[in-house]
Amino acid sequence: MNTIPALSPTLPTATSHLAMREWIAGNETLLASFLLTRAAPSASGDAICGLFVSRAENGDYLLRLCAGSDNHCMVWVDDCRTPSHFGRGYADALAQAWIGRLEANAWRLDWSARNRSGDPSFNLLSVAA
Repeated sequence: MNTIPALSPTLPTATSHLAMREWIAGNETLLASFLLTRAAPSASGDAICGLFVSRAENGDYLLRLCAGSDNHCMVWVDDCRTPSHFGRGYADALAQAWIGRLEANAWRLDWSARNRSGDPSFNLLSVAA
């Protein structure tokens, strides 16, 4: 597992899903955002989880997972960087695999948004979560 600081030392920590999403959207091209919840908190106390897929300025694709007890206090828990030559399809497949593993562990996908064209204006969408 990579460490988040290796990807970007300026990522916000212990903040809301929206703040994390806005940081990514302001610094990279946000391609997809997912929000998952659990009926009962996990063993670590997490009840909400966010997954983000973005493209860095150098063309690499980044997947980041955050979790927390509620939407207002989430922390980064995992990340993955895929080289640009693997393409967006590979990054999307990894995101779906992460979602599949989460759903197999009692998480439910509640909200998602995808930027299929890579349009930077997608970064301006607000999340009502």
